[in-house]
Amino acid sequence: MHSARRLFRYRTIAVALAALAALAVVPANGATGYTASTLYTFCSQDGCADGGSPNGGLIEDANGNLFGTTRSFAIDFAGTVFELMPNADKTKWKFKLIHQFCSEPNCADGGAPTSTLILDASGNLYGTAYAGGTGGQGVVFRLTPGRKRWRLKVLHDFCPAADSCADGMRPFGGLTYEGAASGARYDGVSPLYGTASAGGANGKGVAYQLLPPAPGKTRWRQKVMYNFCSLSRCADGATPSFGLLMDGAGNLYGTTWDGGDGGTVFELSPNSRRTKWTEIVLHSFCQLANCRDGNNAWGELVADAGGDLFGVTSIGGDHNEGTIFKIVPNGINSQESVLYSFCSQAGCADGDRPLSGLAMDANGNLFGVTPYGGTNCGDFCGGGVAFELSGGNYSVIHVFCQADCSDGGNSVTPLIDDSEGNLFGVTLAGTANHQGAVFELKP
Repeated sequence: MHSARRLFRYRTIAVALAALAALAVVPANGATGYTASTLYTFCSQDGCADGGSPNGGLIEDANGNLFGTTRSFAIDFAGTVFELMPNADKTKWKFKLIHQFCSEPNCADGGAPTSTLILDASGNLYGTAYAGGTGGQGVVFRLTPGRKRWRLKVLHDFCPAADSCADGMRPFGGLTYEGAASGARYDGVSPLYGTASAGGANGKGVAYQLLPPAPGKTRWRQKVMYNFCSLSRCADGATPSFGLLMDGAGNLYGTTWDGGDGGTVFELSPNSRRTKWTEIVLHSFCQLANCRDGNNAWGELVADAGGDLFGVTSIGGDHNEGTIFKIVPNGINSQESVLYSFCSQAGCADGDRPLSGLAMDANGNLFGVTPYGGTNCGDFCGGGVAFELSGGNYSVIHVFCQADCSDGGNSVTPLIDDSEGNLFGVTLAGTANHQGAVFELKP
């Protein structure tokens, strides 16, 4: 019990998100665009045994089942992994608890998962937990389905006891792999890539590679690809808190919310054997007066068919309430442009301060959420919105916290879409139980 509570001594980034869960969201009137429905309300079981306050996004398997994580479990803030299974016409959903973290002594299996999972071709799930493990600084884990229960294996334990944390610590973001951007499942035998928000040679985070066991071996091997804050004044970025994006050539792209002038977008390019990686800052935010180009990049990047990158900043822009940005990668000559500045409408009815990455459909349309705005209450409040950016046109497709907030509020994770154009996501707060929900938006 006490070890689980100690997890939150390590969550410097999660503190800001935890504050969202405690926020008294303000009801909003009406919704535009999509029809919203709540698929599951967390803390519906005695003692919140089903978890609450989901911070990680959803993934969908070939059968339409949804998988995700929650940051808390009962009062211990250990977190869970869950599955939602639909009936034939997806009118009802069944909840299943896959794993409760801190199930092992001293939370050796991890705790407080905050990232989106990945799924391999055999049905195994992989993810990161922000805390727990031998040193209390987080783990990379794999969950394997069995006849009666899922089995968790820790693949990497960050900053083991008495270690220097040279391997990084506090992995807030998820994992990626070659082919992930195309929608292919992880093959289970190629490297995984991720970031840790702290630790490393300079204490400001790392990008790492996780290699599956060599033939005849059982141990996964972690290798640091880059130590952030290696340049003066952290010009190369600091605190990489989200997952990476890999292109077809094997280059990795990501964001840091600190370092540079106001956070960065970076590229990591490998040599031919992928044994050494070179970092290039594609854009350092706050280059324009009053940070109109954005400030504090937040969330994972997405790329279109031409390789252009898209993401959000949590502040900056014309109204200092966040932006949607585009980057055309070209090394140090990369070009950044702001596609939309939030809080452009009265009372921030268009959303405020996005804290999650974007989703892109097959037509190149962008979708996302904001945790605030959507009401006429002004700055830094409201239940948030879901939005679409299509052909340069921005529109709110749902306003959260309708009526009594039974639909949830304060969403901080990316949306996903299915083959029919339906969108799925989670909210951090709201609902009758104040612990968030899984929702669907139908066009």
